Order: sequence, then structure tokens, then C-alpha cells
Amino acid sequence: MLNVKGLGKRIYILNHYSAGVIVFGARSAMANHSLRKLNFDYYDGVIGFMNVAKNHWKFLYLNKLNKKVFVMDPLGQDEVKESGVAAERFRQFFRMWQNCYQKTDWVDVKWQQASIEHSIQKDGCNCGVFVMKMATDVVEAFPVVPQGIEIPTSLKDLKGPEDHHGKNHTAVLCLQ
Repeated sequence: MLNVKGLGKRIYILNHYSAGVIVFGARSAMANHSLRKLNFDYYDGVIGFMNVAKNHWKFLYLNKLNKKVFVMDPLGQDEVKESGVAAERFRQFFRMWQNCYQKTDWVDVKWQQASIEHSIQKDGCNCGVFVMKMATDVVEAFPVVPQGIEIPTSLKDLKGPEDHHGKNHTAVLCLQ
């Protein structure tokens, strides 16, 4: 999707481990995930996925153009609160980046929490499909923030041609 839309140079895909460390980890661990070679000024947004308690996925989205941070939970729990925590943690990350590495990318951005309405996951196993669909809709709309994201919530609607859960199909569509 990033390459098809010609946006590959505007949206950075943050790996799930670094995203989790920046948002949920200790400050000392944050310095170990400095991404020193990265220049955020080449990008207008960041997307990533965060694994929580090794059994649940959440979607992370930073939109530099409107200075908003979104943490989207397929279960819809504490999203505004977690988006506020993520906004503060990314402010700290960029200040640490400036202090340790003299990098000033995004250091002056006043990140604010925000939310996007979306369907709520009704089962215990399709959070991965949900976060991939969230990423798809965000990338398709970029740089505009979608007003809402509609995700099929029945297993029948989630099925795709590649597998019985639709996960492979959704992943392929998102990463094309």
C-alpha cells in the first residue's frame, strides 16, 4: 500500500519492538532504541504496531502535519489515555535524541493525543487483522486523518481467499 500510493518516502514504518519500548518501556531502554541513522524530517508520519503482553496488538500512528498521536486498540480500551501517554513518550524520545545524538528531527513538535472512531473487535483472536486494517485506512487517507474506520467484526466477513482467517490477505494488501 505504501509503495502503490507513492507514499513510501513520507510514512515511516516503526518496528513493533521499538514502538513498544518508546511507548511502554523504561527510559533507559528508550536510549537503546535510538534509531540513530534515521532522519525523521524525511517523513510526515509514522505507523507501527505494538504487541502488548505478548498476546494483543495495537496500532500506533503519528501524523506530524497535525501533530497528533493515535494509539488504536481493536478492543477500544483506554485509547485516549494511551494516546496521551504515547504523545508524552515521543516528546521525551525526541528530546533524548537531541541530547544524546544532536539530532533535532521533530524535537519541536508538540504532540497531542487524538482518537479515531473504529469498529470494536468482538473475538479474542483477530486483533492482528484489525490493526492491519487500521493501517490500511490510515495510509489510504494520508495525509488526511480518517474520521472513522469500519472493520468487519464477524469471522465470515474477515475471511479472505488466502486463509480461513483473512490475515494473510489483509497483510498482503497493506504491504503492497
